[in-house]
Amino acid sequence: MIARLASCIPAVVSIALSLALHGAAFMLIMDRQPRDGAIDVPTAAISINLTHTEILEAVAASEENAQSPASEAVGQSGQDAPAEEDGELEPDDEAKAKRAAETEARAKAEVDAKAKAEAERRAEAEAERRRKAAEAQRRRQASRATDAGAKARSAAPTGRHATAARVSASAGRMRSYQTQVRAHIARNRPRGLPGKSGKVHVAFGLSETGKLTRIKLLRSSGDPAIDRAVLSALRHAAPFPRAPQGSTPAQRYFDMPFEFNFR
Repeated sequence: MIARLASCIPAVVSIALSLALHGAAFMLIMDRQPRDGAIDVPTAAISINLTHTEILEAVAASEENAQSPASEAVGQSGQDAPAEEDGELEPDDEAKAKRAAETEARAKAEVDAKAKAEAERRAEAEAERRRKAAEAQRRRQASRATDAGAKARSAAPTGRHATAARVSASAGRMRSYQTQVRAHIARNRPRGLPGKSGKVHVAFGLSETGKLTRIKLLRSSGDPAIDRAVLSALRHAAPFPRAPQGSTPAQRYFDMPFEFNFR
């Protein structure tokens, strides 16, 4: 029995040593696990609490350093603000504003020039239209005067009556009568148009007693004011000198130009 126990002792010791070694190894492994805020290198001068304190102070210092440039930037921007409030422009801004003003001025000048050219074009077109209308009116009046002269000539007496009329109102007497009519018109020439002159072609007829029976403007002077003045003067000149006895309506029909100088 004793012999058996003695033979078991080495085995028990071996098991105990094995357990002790394994336990020591397990504790060593557990001691090497990292802990929050701890330094992995063993030192005898720094404690765990001191390590935590230095780390927190370093973090706080870095945050203060990061905030200080931002504070300085804010302070500088606050100092620069009055310059912006004063409305002062930088040189580049002044150059841009000047170029913008020049561009706007050029654009306005171009618009004004186009508007002026368009107004001149319209004025020229209107003047041309009026000139053509006046020319057409003169042609119509000349055509009507020609027709009236033809009718008057066709209505003149023929044959024995015409011979009697020529005897009673000779060509010489009619020329003298025409001279009297012109002199009468000269004495009653138009007034009130200083500095103007023109030549107006007028047709008018007279009765034997010198009354104005009809009047037409055959050719205008080109100035409506002169045309109106001449026609008005002829109307106010009536009655004209009495026509020679035996004169016919055709002989008392005058188709002649009148030239007036208003001074």
